[in-house]
Amino acid sequence: MSAKRGAQADTAGDQAGKRPKPEDDGRPRPKKYALLMGFQGTSYAGMQRNIGFETIESTLLRALLVTGCIDKNNYETPQSMHFQRCARTDKGVHAARQVVAMRMILTENTVDELNAKLPDDIRIFGAFRTTKGFNPKNACTGRRYEYLLPTYALMPKEKVPVPEYRVDEPKLTWFRETLKRYIGTHKFHNFTAGKSASDDSCRRYITDFTVSEPFEREGIEWVRIQVKGQSFILHQIRKMIGLAVAIVRGHVKDDYMDRCFSDERVDVPKIPGLGLFLDCVFFDYYNKQYSNQHQILEFGAYDDVVESFKAAKIHSHIISQEKQEQVILRWLNLLFIHRFNALPDDKGPKYKAGLQFDDEVAKIAEDARQALQTGQQPPTTKEVEKRLFGDAAEAVAARSANPPTENSGWSCTIS
Repeated sequence: MSAKRGAQADTAGDQAGKRPKPEDDGRPRPKKYALLMGFQGTSYAGMQRNIGFETIESTLLRALLVTGCIDKNNYETPQSMHFQRCARTDKGVHAARQVVAMRMILTENTVDELNAKLPDDIRIFGAFRTTKGFNPKNACTGRRYEYLLPTYALMPKEKVPVPEYRVDEPKLTWFRETLKRYIGTHKFHNFTAGKSASDDSCRRYITDFTVSEPFEREGIEWVRIQVKGQSFILHQIRKMIGLAVAIVRGHVKDDYMDRCFSDERVDVPKIPGLGLFLDCVFFDYYNKQYSNQHQILEFGAYDDVVESFKAAKIHSHIISQEKQEQVILRWLNLLFIHRFNALPDDKGPKYKAGLQFDDEVAKIAEDARQALQTGQQPPTTKEVEKRLFGDAAEAVAARSANPPTENSGWSCTIS
């Protein structure tokens, strides 16, 4: 082969192959790292960067830029440094252990420097050297979510929920056993929106569902619910917990869960999102494959600092919001009008709509609370129905006394 043809071949090879390594000028080179982070998302318009809005990623990228971890080109076009997130969270959603990955320059002081530039509702807990091709979303083998639930959500449906309630062991055991029925692979088409039983994307695998011992904060008793699975679909966790609450309160029978897993289309109550947040992500396959070459992505060493952040920033926010706005309590007071097997031709009695109805529910709950504090009897079911439904109260009472068969139609017993 001639020298000219050989040079052309070498040039083509250079163009097709890897770029030559830059000369060593003494400066550190960017490498692929995973950052373990937590955040309280109330002040942010979600996780993903969105020009014109303050998000978790936009705040993080600014801190990475000013600390010298990335350059201006990386900041303006994050894809140039292969920026990826493990899970996308929506507006106002929190995370205790989220993972992002990118090519960046990291020193032994980087984590402290980043935290000094970040607001106190976003924390970096640790950094891990990874493979060049590591993608946290694709490598994630499991996610664990946590829901902070006030135990008055487990009060019998015949009673108005009040913060003074303390759950007993039999009721807590029943709730735990109900949640454990979700473990395994099931069709969750009834636990999301716009999906049919034949849609394979609704088949999800739940590996664990636990409930902590009760604890008291701000005069209210709480439990921590944790659910772990490979992945989840829209509304799935909120509906799983919502149905378990409805079962334990007595709005619907235990066997209703079996119908939810069948091909039948039924209606499942969705608990408010206030208490829900991403607790942890897992990388089991990655750790097994690369444990001899790189740091494994296990976060037990950071549990103390993560749990401290969770209690101070996430739990405290949820507890404060529920105490001030009674988001979960109001939902409980509306469970009795949930149509567990809604039929389009069965509208049920009309009731006060919108904020007027919602405000009346709050007043009823406050009256019940004051009655208990003074040793008096809280409002009876009939009294509550009269206040909420007015002239339609008798229809509600009749419907409640003669519920539709097989749990279909309305669950009209007052909370």
